[in-house]
Amino acid sequence: RDILGTGLRKGLAFGLVGGTLGATLSLMMGPALANAVEAVSPGNPFILASAVATLVAVCALVATTAARSAARTDPTDLLRGYPGGRTTRR
Repeated sequence: RDILGTGLRKGLAFGLVGGTLGATLSLMMGPALANAVEAVSPGNPFILASAVATLVAVCALVATTAARSAARTDPTDLLRGYPGGRTTRR
């Protein structure tokens, strides 16, 4: 559980930081690119929120998958040098 929680927290932190940076950059670059995309206004809050929510959801899914894989891996196999370790589920 500790491995799963740690992996999920780190993945969500990366997602939130990436979403925040992306939203900030899009607000700064939006007016410059407004002519390229005519159907969307540069500061549309629904589009920004949807993009950030999608990014965070994908990060959570990937982090959960990686953390579950790490939780199933036998630490002694990793210490013995088996590449990728063997999973405890056989």
